[in-house]
Amino acid sequence: MYFFDFIWSVFSIFIIPELLFPRAVFADVSVQSVMKNFLDYFTSEIATLIATIAIIGLGIGCFLMGKISKTAFFTTFVGIALIFGASALVSFINK
Repeated sequence: MYFFDFIWSVFSIFIIPELLFPRAVFADVSVQSVMKNFLDYFTSEIATLIATIAIIGLGIGCFLMGKISKTAFFTTFVGIALIFGASALVSFINK
């Protein structure tokens, strides 16, 4: 089991960024442009749609059906809020 966790960690650290940003692997780009693309990807309209569907699905599973714990619901909710509110949070801290 630990070997699978190690393989997954290596995969997520080295392979997933190459899949998300294929231009960055083969082109001569700066770290700033890669991070900007990463931020644009996670705050795009598709990401907003996926986050909305996740909150709706978890809300139905948690409050209407009682199949999902409230901890899982609120953890996901806070995680999504941090992802989409990260730029505002950083702007507030830098003031």
